Amino acid sequence: LFFMILLYGCTNINNQKYIKILNEELSKPAITNGFHFSTKLTHTPTIQFTLSGKNLFFAVDTASVGNFMLGSKSVKQIVNKKLYKIANMIDLEDGHILSVTIDKNVFLLDPKGIFTSGLKRNPYDGFIGLTYLEQYKNVVFDYKNNVILFNQDPICDNELPMYKNNFGWYTIFECNGIESNALIDTGCFSVFINKQNVKNTINDDQLINIKLGSTVINNISLKNNDTLITNEHARNTIYKYENIIGYPCFKDHVIQLDFENNVFRIK
Repeated sequence: LFFMILLYGCTNINNQKYIKILNEELSKPAITNGFHFSTKLTHTPTIQFTLSGKNLFFAVDTASVGNFMLGSKSVKQIVNKKLYKIANMIDLEDGHILSVTIDKNVFLLDPKGIFTSGLKRNPYDGFIGLTYLEQYKNVVFDYKNNVILFNQDPICDNELPMYKNNFGWYTIFECNGIESNALIDTGCFSVFINKQNVKNTINDDQLINIKLGSTVINNISLKNNDTLITNEHARNTIYKYENIIGYPCFKDHVIQLDFENNVFRIK
């Protein structure tokens, strides 16, 4: 019992610490056509999202088809508690999942983190996915200025074709000179490569070079970062044969997912 109390106390301290960091990062004047975001904790763009008059922290994940709500204390203050009890009891992996609509936004309830698990430190109340983002013509993630903007003019001429399947939006890229397709994943802290295609080109240091049109990102490490996202289940099952481009490809750039024209841009 003492250990459980101690563990609960440490978790609360950590959550309070993360919330304090996000409050400091996101305490800027609101912008009308988007959000300020922070990547300080998990490298996933995290925004302050207001629902029912309450400010919540949501990760913006382009590889999440739906919007998800976790079982945080803040979320439970605006969602029916009985609904959460039912969501905790059902088997989400068998396709049974509950949803709730708040301020015209539809969220899937994932109180156990089954679909959104893998975060060793989780400051989030939920995830904003394509259900929200695709209501706009396009979305811009400006990693240089830490802002997400909607319905912008094309950011550059460096355009790549973009197509969608059940996991999200894909584009064309080159890994060590070999062309393939990759999932555009703002929720991924790293880059994951199907080594069957490029295994002979990867050196002992597990470093690769990525090319997205005219944009080149060199010396990306394929080694895991144990302090961030470690969703082994998703990586080894759902995305086992996928190429995924994430934070290392985006962190020094501005990217645009143009849903209207099926184009990915990066500068």
